[in-house]
Amino acid sequence: MPRFSPFETDVETCSFFQEMFHGKLALIGEWTTMRFVFYSKCNLTQEQGNQVQVLMNPIFGTQMHFWPTKDSYFLTEEFSKGISVLRESGLIFYWQNVELDYKISGTGIEKTNVKFKTMSINKLILPLTLLFMGITAAFLVFLSELRRRKSPEH
Repeated sequence: MPRFSPFETDVETCSFFQEMFHGKLALIGEWTTMRFVFYSKCNLTQEQGNQVQVLMNPIFGTQMHFWPTKDSYFLTEEFSKGISVLRESGLIFYWQNVELDYKISGTGIEKTNVKFKTMSINKLILPLTLLFMGITAAFLVFLSELRRRKSPEH
């Protein structure tokens, strides 16, 4: 397998991606980044806009998980070696932080349109505080009732 770098030719990149995508390996996470680069480098620009919107969605994160389908189980080891070469050379990082930002800036789509991670904490503070206060009040009522029942007057 050739050594990948940000300066290598598009032909080598395209041939590597074609093996992955046509080998029917299912990917999550960096799959969207690689798919975007595949379309932008290999003259398949008709789906480029959709891929940019998917890539800006932070719910995908930067981790990669993959699993083979029935037809491509034998490719798993070769594929994982290829991904580690891409990651070690910094090419995935380069695509995400240099090329991708450049492509997105040309589409007019703002990166801040979709925010899943910040919403989860900021918008749950008030409901969680109210829940905690309710549980505390219920516990105090329970203790007072328990103490009242144990008193010798009853």
